[in-house]
Amino acid sequence: MKQFKIIALFLVLVFFPLGSWVYLQKGLDFRKALGKELEVKGVAGDFISAPTGIDFLEGKTSLVILPNATIDSKHLGEIYNQFKQAYTFQLINGNRSFDNSEFAQEKEWSNISFTTNHSNLKDKTALIVDATMQVRNYYGGTDEELKSMVQQLAVSFPRKTARDIVEKKDIKTNE
Repeated sequence: MKQFKIIALFLVLVFFPLGSWVYLQKGLDFRKALGKELEVKGVAGDFISAPTGIDFLEGKTSLVILPNATIDSKHLGEIYNQFKQAYTFQLINGNRSFDNSEFAQEKEWSNISFTTNHSNLKDKTALIVDATMQVRNYYGGTDEELKSMVQQLAVSFPRKTARDIVEKKDIKTNE
């Protein structure tokens, strides 16, 4: 019985905390690696331009589908459905081939005509633009790049600002 207590005490005081720390450290390292990949690549105006301006990107975390996109509409639908409820998310479609698709007609996304004016975007499908109109990364149409895009998009959303807690004061007076 004494050995059982010693083993249980060892598990509770050493093994479980150490296991938790290792697990959390892996998650932190993964998130830091994604953060390094999402370093600012430039201003959105350097990558795309539109006749009406690119103000539609301001204040939103945008997934911009480029005019030369090679992404399958099925994958695009899955990505949209995954993030449509996310804080500040918007999908900007610049590829005219999706305009009349069954997918585009039932979704609430923005179809906007724009042009790409950056040499790095010739063979790319999409790019992530943050709320301050900074391009975070751009992606091709391969499955690996799309998986990376979904992971990076998930960590690029800003956190909702917490509401201030206001203390209600009792106005009763003792008279």
